[in-house]
Amino acid sequence: MLFAFTNSKGGVGKSTLAVHSAIWLAEKGKSVALVDADVQGSSSTWLKEVSAEAPLFRLATPDDVLEQVPKIGAEYEHVIIDGPAGLSEVIRRPSGKLMPIRCVRPGVDGRRVRLTTAR
Repeated sequence: MLFAFTNSKGGVGKSTLAVHSAIWLAEKGKSVALVDADVQGSSSTWLKEVSAEAPLFRLATPDDVLEQVPKIGAEYEHVIIDGPAGLSEVIRRPSGKLMPIRCVRPGVDGRRVRLTTAR
């Protein structure tokens, strides 16, 4: 399964969620790779600190992501993408149905519409 953590702005927890998700899946015995597509490279640094042997791929451009992720996905059960700030090409191919929403009235009210659209 492919999960892409993206958001239009930085500093919202994409890297944190990506690394924690990858480690959690690995601890459950799943075959998982982390793709760090963020220029800052935070998830690469954090993943190496937690698990030096965890499969990690640094992809610099949206084209790299679109070309390489299908190949990576053929080798691993799960691929977690830490996307850059800004809406990018990485959101075209996720297969997971995980969709964080803001815990404010409009976000909570809109959850049914968003989840229906994601299916």
